[in-house]
Amino acid sequence: MNFSSKIFGATCASVIALGVGSAMAADLYQGQVGGLKDGPAFVPPPLWTGFYVGADIGGGWGNKDINIPGNPFHPQTTASPNMSGVVGGGFIGYNYQFNQFVIGVQGDFQGSGISGRAYNLPTDTTTKVTQDWLGAINGRLGFALDHTLFYAIGGVAFTRETDTVSAGPFTTALLNGLGIPANSQHLSFDRTGYDIGGGVEYAFTQNWTARVEYRYYNFGNWTYNSNSWVGHGTENLSNSTVTIGVSYLIGAPAAAPLK
Repeated sequence: MNFSSKIFGATCASVIALGVGSAMAADLYQGQVGGLKDGPAFVPPPLWTGFYVGADIGGGWGNKDINIPGNPFHPQTTASPNMSGVVGGGFIGYNYQFNQFVIGVQGDFQGSGISGRAYNLPTDTTTKVTQDWLGAINGRLGFALDHTLFYAIGGVAFTRETDTVSAGPFTTALLNGLGIPANSQHLSFDRTGYDIGGGVEYAFTQNWTARVEYRYYNFGNWTYNSNSWVGHGTENLSNSTVTIGVSYLIGAPAAAPLK
């Protein structure tokens, strides 16, 4: 083999090696960016899957009927305070998204300034009602359109409310004449009921969301008993809230490779 043949052979080998190396580099690059070869392509997890924690604030209003039995001094009557005020607190929960559907569970607690008062003429008494707090353990069912979640919410609700009953001039004079102290009386009730509502939530980043929500609460009827001059009777309570809130999504699963 002469010198020119050796040069030609070496040149051909170099060209072949360069071509093979280029092809391997191209395949490796395509794999790294999720091309058609063996490399994994990373996709983000479902937006709404994961734990979340948040806070909200808003307003509430309510309806309460206090049924007072009749006696020799007055007929049977009803007092109905109109209630309203500010609510605010926090919540924590978990969502799981499959396709466009989202299911989840949430617990929340809100301090409440919802209150109202009513004067009852036959008994000459004023009743002030204060709803001290609201709590709930709920399920959520939603439908996601990209970054927007429309959801329904409902479950078991809890509250504490306090009645302050004060005697007017006529009743005070009557009680004093009977030798009964006419001090204002405070009656507190812890009640369990249900709540139901719905809302819209928007994810403005991968982790942060904002929501607007309506909730209806109903705590049913109960009988109150007092050892004081207030006596006994029945009550019922229901109320609604509208709140705005923000939450932080945590614990979403890491992106999984797609092969």
